[in-house]
Order: sequence, then C-alpha cells, then structure tokens
Amino acid sequence: MLALGIERILAHDLALAVRLREGLEELGAEILTPREDDRRIGIVTARFAGRDGEEVAARLNERGIVVSPRFGSTRYSVHVFNHEEDVDRALEATAAVLGG
Repeated sequence: MLALGIERILAHDLALAVRLREGLEELGAEILTPREDDRRIGIVTARFAGRDGEEVAARLNERGIVVSPRFGSTRYSVHVFNHEEDVDRALEATAAVLGG
C-alpha cells in the first residue's frame, strides 16, 4: 500500500464512492454518508424508501455483493482492490434487489 501511495489510494477510493453514491441516488436511495471529501472515505451508507436496509443487505450478500447492514440501512465499502466494474456490478445487483 505504501508503494501505491496513501494519497493515490484515497483519491481512488473517493472516486469510486462518488460513482457508487451517484448510482444509488439514481435508484432512489437516501445517502447518509457526508458528501464532502474531507468527511468521508470509501464508504457509502444508504437507505431505500419502504425497504428494510438490513434485508437489502442480506439479498445483496446472497448475490455476492458484500455489504453490511447498519441500523436499517445498507453500508457499501470500496477500497484499493475495487474497480469501476465492481461498483457497476453492485449497482446492478441493488437495482435487481429493489425491483424484485
């Protein structure tokens, strides 16, 4: 990790988190995570109107999207080992869970 550089890793994580946040907002999610870069990292916590976030998390985990339930919300986390394709896959799975 030190070879990659902490600042570079943070920039990568923040960019993926923005992509994830924007995609979740398009799905109608209420985002609980702060928007300001200096107040967040690669974590996005969302609530979905009329849906139990813990149930959403369970369905996503069944589909191979590793998220965590958090007090009625769903917590997504991205880091250096994730790529844009991972975020896109998470968003597709979320859309399927919410639609089904």
